[in-house]
Amino acid sequence: MEFNCDKCKLMHYGKLKQRKIYRVNCRAPRKVLNCGTARPVETAVSYGEATGNIWLDGVKCNGKEPALDQCPASPWGVNNCTHGVYAGVSCSGPVPVRLVNGNNMCSGRVEVYHNSTWGTVCGRSWDINAGNVVCRVLNCGTARSVTTAVSYGEATGNIWLDVVKCNGTEPALDQCYASPWGVNNCTHGEYAGVFCSGPVPVRLVNGNNMCSGRVEVYHNSTWRTVCNSSWDINAGNVVCRVLNCGTARSVKPAVSYEETTGNIWLDGLKCTGTEPALDQCPASPWRVNNCTHGEYAEVSCSGPVPIRLVNGTNMCSGRVEVYHNSIWGTVCGRSWDINAGNVVCRVLNCGTARSVTTGAFYGEAAGNIWLDGVKCNGTEPALDQCYSSPWGVNNCNRNEDAGVSCSGPVPVRLVNGSNTCSGTVEVYHNSTWGTISGRSWDINAENVVCRVLNCGTAQSVPTPVSNGEATGNIWLDGVKCKGTEPALDQCPASPWGVNKCTHRECAEVSCSGRIRNLAQKRCLTDTELQKTRVAGIIEFTLVGSELCPSDPEVTEALEQLMNSLLSSIPGNSVLDVHVNPERRRKRGTGAEATPCGVERAGCPHHN
Repeated sequence: MEFNCDKCKLMHYGKLKQRKIYRVNCRAPRKVLNCGTARPVETAVSYGEATGNIWLDGVKCNGKEPALDQCPASPWGVNNCTHGVYAGVSCSGPVPVRLVNGNNMCSGRVEVYHNSTWGTVCGRSWDINAGNVVCRVLNCGTARSVTTAVSYGEATGNIWLDVVKCNGTEPALDQCYASPWGVNNCTHGEYAGVFCSGPVPVRLVNGNNMCSGRVEVYHNSTWRTVCNSSWDINAGNVVCRVLNCGTARSVKPAVSYEETTGNIWLDGLKCTGTEPALDQCPASPWRVNNCTHGEYAEVSCSGPVPIRLVNGTNMCSGRVEVYHNSIWGTVCGRSWDINAGNVVCRVLNCGTARSVTTGAFYGEAAGNIWLDGVKCNGTEPALDQCYSSPWGVNNCNRNEDAGVSCSGPVPVRLVNGSNTCSGTVEVYHNSTWGTISGRSWDINAENVVCRVLNCGTAQSVPTPVSNGEATGNIWLDGVKCKGTEPALDQCPASPWGVNKCTHRECAEVSCSGRIRNLAQKRCLTDTELQKTRVAGIIEFTLVGSELCPSDPEVTEALEQLMNSLLSSIPGNSVLDVHVNPERRRKRGTGAEATPCGVERAGCPHHN
């Protein structure tokens, strides 16, 4: 049996008898044609009269069948029906649509999904109205411009739609008039494309992290606030989802995140929580509000989909696992590549991907395989922003778990110490500095920190909170270093944020100070420099037969150079610089140096 769907209305080469089918929900035809769900079933000659065979009669579906010929019916061609009582249906749609090869997610060549295949749209009758339909469906605002050639590259395969004519208000592209699927008078090179304005931008300001704060939207080239008079958890969920920040934990009143000035753009927002963007929620017109400054909409989100690396040699390598439905699960490695690895490494503050693994290199896991078919371009802000199969849908075995080894390192710093080479150890994760538990902290871990910060070696393990008690996240616990690791994140440790520690148990370090290997001389620490008046000799060599330090011009230039260099040291105050051309370093056993190449009185060859 064959069907051709035009505008998601069922047409037929043979007819279905209407007498029995009009009372069922017709889910079988809509599933086969990828046209959503059935609207009220059409009867009689709603779509015109036909001639020829009436193939089916007495069709009785329960709506779950994968195809119409799986429903009970009279034998083919056996019917008690006349022309004019045809079965028909109008489906909801929409046929999936996407933009390919654009400059961003809201521009590109238009492609639609039909018969399990993506295909293009002919650009011959493509206009701004059709572009507006596509932009609206993709939550990309309105169409700025449309293209009808190869502006976004040439494609292969099917040209699914031609002669598309929209008025611009249709809810989906398949609701516009068009030629039947696959019927076209078009050649490759005449593709429909569109450049959309994009959704209304939204951001969170003055929060504790990138996923909390005061809500602001961008309108008329200006960021402004949203009134909280009708602000609720549904609206908060929309914002969190748009910003890839998970779900809303709480929506806060008043001015938790400081007061601001300027226009209040939105008021009266009423979201269901499922909208793809905040501007899709009903609201008062822009700038029309009954709100005062101090009544801002605010939200605290749960954060992006959590991700971790398990069973690696350090915290920046291992089997990739993601958190979904309150359970950690793995990622199938069949389509896993360096682009996906780079996304994981960046999210975990672990630099870039050195290598990726696809065969349970870091051990097989039990439980759910959450993601399969992951395809990233490498620039996504989180792994769940990459294309993939739906959660939990996979064709993968346990021995195909994805893994990655990242370059690291996680940034590290010392705070509240007596100098730049001592203090409480903090690491940077999830855009926030946090401390390290001191329970397993030892001299080996300290040496790693001192070496990374170019602060020599660890002198001692300070007592807890000797540099003051900290607040905020405790990022690491159970750190076990050999002391030779190139960075702290290369040491085995508990997963990020997992600890049994209090803020009175923070890891601290006191390093010997910054070391220069030049002549094995130790530089003074910041504390020593602050307490000591230093005098000494700087040795230099003049290269070239035309330079002589006894010349006043050369002496003056050298003094200015030395003064400039010494003054550039932070906290240093230069009292006096004097170049003495008569002081000479003796070479070998001889007391005299060879004369300059230019004969001048009192001009010894000088170091």
